[in-house]
Amino acid sequence: MRLLQVVESAATGVGRHVMDLSGGLLERGDEVVLAYADWRMDRMFAEGLARLEPKGLKAIKLPFSREIGPEDLRSIRALRDLIRTHGPFDAVHGHSSKGGAVARVAARTVPRRLYTPHAYITMAPTIGVRKFRLYRALERYLARLGTGTVCVSHHEKAHAVGTLGIPAPTVHVVHNGVAGPARGDRESIRAELGVQEGDVAFGFVGRLWTQKNPLLAVDAFARLRAVHPEARLLMVGTGDLEDAIRARGVPGVELLGERNGPQTMHAFDAFVLPSDYEGFPYVTLEAMATGVPVISTETGAIGEAVRDGVDGFLVPPGDATALSGAMARLMADPALRARMGASARERAGSFTIDGMVEKIRTLYAG
Repeated sequence: MRLLQVVESAATGVGRHVMDLSGGLLERGDEVVLAYADWRMDRMFAEGLARLEPKGLKAIKLPFSREIGPEDLRSIRALRDLIRTHGPFDAVHGHSSKGGAVARVAARTVPRRLYTPHAYITMAPTIGVRKFRLYRALERYLARLGTGTVCVSHHEKAHAVGTLGIPAPTVHVVHNGVAGPARGDRESIRAELGVQEGDVAFGFVGRLWTQKNPLLAVDAFARLRAVHPEARLLMVGTGDLEDAIRARGVPGVELLGERNGPQTMHAFDAFVLPSDYEGFPYVTLEAMATGVPVISTETGAIGEAVRDGVDGFLVPPGDATALSGAMARLMADPALRARMGASARERAGSFTIDGMVEKIRTLYAG
């Protein structure tokens, strides 16, 4: 098949999804053209381009703006020109809100026009009423221009159908997938980080900003640390809340900055995700694939991967007492950590890149 991927948000989970998908399609003999914006491109996406272009990926930079405005007309014209020049295509797949909008408007001549929201903006709990109504109207209109929506979770599909009014028969669910655990030696990584024998290391990987609510993890850990001085909280990532975390002054909390998150997970005894809201995050699957039990707030589609009491624990968002209690249970019971970690690793095998690619490819084929 000849396939066109369109993405403006070429970073974080969206960018990773596009690269994993494009790589899998190339491996299956498909021709893939990628239209992308480089102004928000992160290191992982750039490395993906460098890896896949020699394998046949044709990557073309397009002018995109993040906000809705007249610049969108320029993006639509540029994509139409690309389709005329490099087409015909069997399917076009737009990713995230801007890529999805431009793709569906510009690619009216392409037989199959798919869109993956990667979490609708209307799912954000902080969105105002007027903005919600505007985006709901836009999503309904754009859905009529496409032939299908590919959600990354059943939670997202329920929002698309029940809240936005997208016709259910056109909405499909394909979960994100991971290749497996990153390479890493537990003992050497723990030694590098100064984790002593007998320490129990809880870990966080992600952006240190409001949506991820890392301060909740710090506050919950503070209660645990008061009872268990051998507890550690290793936080991988950077962001606006770094100073606030330091200001808490909680012993045992260590900000590690930017480093390889999946590799660092080998040092963790448990992974903590304290987010206020989430979609279906890769970071949870990465921790599970590494064999690390997950303690997460029960938000978004987390429960579609993590089974409460089996692969880890799910607690109410914003509840430091419940989060600390779950951490204490794993702190006190090495056998429970091992059992949940083994279960998590097995569960992660249900969410693979190959499975994701095959399901999406079936939708391309119609």
